[in-house]
Amino acid sequence: QRQMCIRDSSIVSQERITDELNKIILSPFPSIGFKILFERSISILIFIFPFTNMCYFFGNKVFLSVGNKALKVFFVQNIIPLTKFYEQNLYFSFAVMIALFICCARGNLKFLSTFSRYNIICAILLDIICNMVGPIYLYLPTGIKEGTLAIICINSMFLGVMLAIFYSILLISFGRLPAIPVLTQAAKLQMQRAQS
Repeated sequence: QRQMCIRDSSIVSQERITDELNKIILSPFPSIGFKILFERSISILIFIFPFTNMCYFFGNKVFLSVGNKALKVFFVQNIIPLTKFYEQNLYFSFAVMIALFICCARGNLKFLSTFSRYNIICAILLDIICNMVGPIYLYLPTGIKEGTLAIICINSMFLGVMLAIFYSILLISFGRLPAIPVLTQAAKLQMQRAQS
């Protein structure tokens, strides 16, 4: 019966997606609906950079130290392949991130709305913060790295970044701009610099 419920819920979600796409296509101005769908999807997808970065540097420490077996299996089956792909293409992903940041900050990509550019800049700034903290942690002496204070700091930072990512994704999906304390001001400054 449980498998049947899971199967039914996947059918409902597929029908819901099809129904929503049909509504967009059959609306008087379908291009507006697809434009909104595109700009929200791009804005959400870019948060894969900080998510992967945090899992690359701290995933083993956070996920494998938890007593939950399902969480460990999820990490090994789903997140480790993502972090390995990131590790193999480290310089390429860094180049893509920097190119996106420069293009969005200068407003070179005309097909991207201000909404998308703002969210892309926020995600990349969050990724830069993760890129700064991750290597510092890796080069700490083992005694400090394995200490209780370091583990508390790592778990808190990991949870904080994940909450910021999920908070941003939730607001973006509703068409609103996320307000993350330091990142919001930095993204606005980059956008204003491009306009002046």
